[in-house]
Amino acid sequence: MYSRRQFLRFRVAGTATVKVPETNLALQGVIEKLSRGGIGVYTEIEIKMETSVALEFQVSIGAGSSKTSITGIVKNFAIREGKSILGIEFDREINSKNEPEIFKCLSELEVDLIMESRWIE
Repeated sequence: MYSRRQFLRFRVAGTATVKVPETNLALQGVIEKLSRGGIGVYTEIEIKMETSVALEFQVSIGAGSSKTSITGIVKNFAIREGKSILGIEFDREINSKNEPEIFKCLSELEVDLIMESRWIE
């Protein structure tokens, strides 16, 4: 099966604040999915595609919790099951150098997924 996605996306527990620079717009939302390359956030208001945004988000994965700030660009807006979701691509990939705590959480989820897929009854 072909997937155009470069990074695995995971459902995580967390919240985000999406800010549009040069405006007073700041949206609070719940995180839908998170990857090394971007984030999906449930929002009340649509932000036009290709708009630059600043994000602050906190995720809880397992027993750990991590908070970070990063910039990105709105790449998608969709309504699923009556909920508005912004798809935001980060300006830089999350890695062990620039976001070590988030990277560690995502790496653990990736390992768990690989182990699940290898498990045979």
